[in-house]
Amino acid sequence: MFKKTVGLLLSTACVIVLSVGMSYAETGNPALENQGDSIEEYNKMLSSFKTLRSAEAYPDYYAGSYVDDDGELVVLVKEDTADNIATIKLLTSNPDIQTKKAHYSLNELKGVKNEIAKYFDMDTTGATKEIVDSIVGVGTDEMNNRVNVCMENLSEEKIAAFKILVSDSEMVTFENDDQYRLSASRNLGSGVTLSGSKGSGSLSIGFRAQKIVNGKAINGFVTACHGYYYANDAKAYELDSRDPLGTVYAAHFGQMSDAAFVGVTNGDSISSTVGGTGKILVGNHYYEDIPVNATVYKYGITTKETSGKVKENDFSFKVDGVNFGDMVRTTAKADEGDSGGITYTYVNGDYIPDGVVMANNILGSMIYSKLSNIIVDLDITPY
Repeated sequence: MFKKTVGLLLSTACVIVLSVGMSYAETGNPALENQGDSIEEYNKMLSSFKTLRSAEAYPDYYAGSYVDDDGELVVLVKEDTADNIATIKLLTSNPDIQTKKAHYSLNELKGVKNEIAKYFDMDTTGATKEIVDSIVGVGTDEMNNRVNVCMENLSEEKIAAFKILVSDSEMVTFENDDQYRLSASRNLGSGVTLSGSKGSGSLSIGFRAQKIVNGKAINGFVTACHGYYYANDAKAYELDSRDPLGTVYAAHFGQMSDAAFVGVTNGDSISSTVGGTGKILVGNHYYEDIPVNATVYKYGITTKETSGKVKENDFSFKVDGVNFGDMVRTTAKADEGDSGGITYTYVNGDYIPDGVVMANNILGSMIYSKLSNIIVDLDITPY
């Protein structure tokens, strides 16, 4: 299955919200309607490659995928033989799938990307340290068949030094970027304060979830962790007050997610409505990955709903001294307080959750944790 479907028993406190007669900008947009089919095709193909949490499980002929401006999926192949193209058509169940010849396989690109990302863990000195410290992050630009290195205050001198000290691969391109900062019944995207002995911060509510704790099903929601909430005394409160809302039962900060699960203990319920939009999330469906250049949405307490394009879906970067990988970098706007807010996509008339906001920078990029990774790291079930 390429669309994940999860089921669970809902408590009687769960709120069911129906949307009747509403019309949104996505309805009737040909590119977004096409994108829904593209996301389905993309995940069906990835499922056959068995790539989840594996860096080199792609066929050697496969060079990546992206969604074009018409919302159609384009599959890149290093070797555009009749057999390879026939295989792509079979795996996507689309006899008319677009294919495009590319120079590098995705395995080659990810190999270079991962070698560069290793520098985040290295104890470098001198000129090498100066260059490594200016690397904001690195990801695979599948649309252009390159490895995209984001650097702070990019210059020709820095590019030349990078090629000497880090990597001189012809696969690498460069982008000027800025350091990322943690963007530190009730609807998804509304505000909450988490507080524990390791710190506190104001965040946004992401998606509804359930966790089994000591044999009991606890309903609640997922938000960002930001490293503050590992302590078992961490609590959730109403935004800008000390009225209790719930308890942090699980948190993860590092590797492939920045997330915390809050079990609601004050009797409140969490609806599946996205902020003030009236949009209803189909909470028990999700996708392993969203293709490059697809449109995604986010909702947070500060900037409300914004949308943008996926730039990389395997972004690696370092923040607060902690390394992250397999994150999604987008052009959607976010600001402080939006962290933990829901990210989602529009697929064939449904709004499907995809993750929670983690970080943003002043140049307008936003990073979020994938829902598929959060589920594993927190051992939770969305609903």
